[in-house]
Amino acid sequence: MGRPVAQPSATRQLTNERAGRMHTMLAEVGPPSKTAPCPVEGGCCAEGLFRATSGRLMFERLVPALALAIILLLGLGGCRDAAFKAASKRDTITDWKAFIAQNPSDENVEAAQARLAELEFEEAKKAHTLIAYKRFLERHPESGQARAAAALFL
Repeated sequence: MGRPVAQPSATRQLTNERAGRMHTMLAEVGPPSKTAPCPVEGGCCAEGLFRATSGRLMFERLVPALALAIILLLGLGGCRDAAFKAASKRDTITDWKAFIAQNPSDENVEAAQARLAELEFEEAKKAHTLIAYKRFLERHPESGQARAAAALFL
C-alpha cells in the first residue's frame, strides 16, 4: 500500500496538460506562491514551483467584478424606467409612440399603449368627426375606449 502506483504515459500526459493550463490561468491572476509545489512531473515553473493564488487575492479580484456586474444590471434597468418616466412626464402622443417603438419588450409597454389610446381618444373627441373615430378604432380596436368610440362613430 505504501508503494506509489505508476501512471500510464497517456494519463501522465493528460495530468501534465491540465496542470499546464491551470498554471497559465493562475499566472494571469497573480504572483507566484512558494507554498505549493508544481504538480507537473519535472516542474513547470522556472522556479520549479506551482503558481497559485491566495484566497485573499481571488476575493480582492472577484468582489469588484461582482459589484460592477450588479451596478450595470441595476443601471440598465434604471435606463428603461427612465425612458418610461420621461414619456410619462411629457405625456404626449408623439412621446408615447416613440417609447413604444424604441422599447417594444419593456415591461411598461402595455401601460404606455393604454395611455396612448387614452390620448388618441381625447384627440378624436376633440375633432368629433367620423374619420377621427374611425382612425381611433383602427389603431386601438381592443382599448377600453373602443366601445365609446364605436358608439360615437355610429
